[in-house]
Amino acid sequence: MAIDLNALRAQYETLVSKDGDSDSNSTKLPYITLKEGNNIVRILPGKGEDDFVAETAIHRVPQDGQTYDRSVHCLKTHGEDCPLCGLYYALWDGVNNGTTLDEAADKKLANKIRARSRYYFNALDRADEDKVKVFSVGVKMYRTIVGSILDDDYITEDEETLIDVNNGHDYKIQKVMEDGWPKYEGSMPRPAITPAAGSKKAIAEIMDSLHDIQALVRHEDYAEVKLMAESIAVTGRVAAMSKSTTTEGKPSEKVEEAEVSNEDYLAKMKK
Repeated sequence: MAIDLNALRAQYETLVSKDGDSDSNSTKLPYITLKEGNNIVRILPGKGEDDFVAETAIHRVPQDGQTYDRSVHCLKTHGEDCPLCGLYYALWDGVNNGTTLDEAADKKLANKIRARSRYYFNALDRADEDKVKVFSVGVKMYRTIVGSILDDDYITEDEETLIDVNNGHDYKIQKVMEDGWPKYEGSMPRPAITPAAGSKKAIAEIMDSLHDIQALVRHEDYAEVKLMAESIAVTGRVAAMSKSTTTEGKPSEKVEEAEVSNEDYLAKMKK
């Protein structure tokens, strides 16, 4: 049975127009926006038994007629099958076994929709009155931060780590732009052990102001994600023909490793 492309496209556009690039919950939360140079943040622990970090993976789904992509959380994060991951592997299968009709387009589309790891922390923005904000980072920055947390140089005799609100460390994020992409190689904890705030009352207020970062890991509707995958499989190649972020058909390390903030990534994709 032939696919009614016009009907499928209309249904898809109705779907993606509901909330654009992000969901209504996340747009209400304040995010840390990094400037070039040094940025000082204080990564905060979770409240009670809550984890201090939320982990997800994001697909960037092209939208017809739009210069930006929609962010779709990978269903594998919730232990479910993900149609967008299925499309990603199907595209590469076609490239690898020679059945693709357009190798360059399929490589570009596959690399565009590939799920990329994303991590959310609660953190104090030292540049903005020490407000509690969501700090969204990619996999490389996450590894750097967790590596510092596990570093013996930042663990006290009482096994308190750098995210401890009483005897922890601020974190210096050094942002350098290179070829239009941010790099963060100089990022590290500040050496001094300091409290997160100047009094126990202020620290308690900070902990009461933590955002529900786990709620940012949106559980997408399987039927909607399946529709997206089916739609871009037949219409997405044209929409995906923006500036390439790949080299020789392999996923770009700059996209996978260099990104830290949602603002950085989306600003690049809108160019």
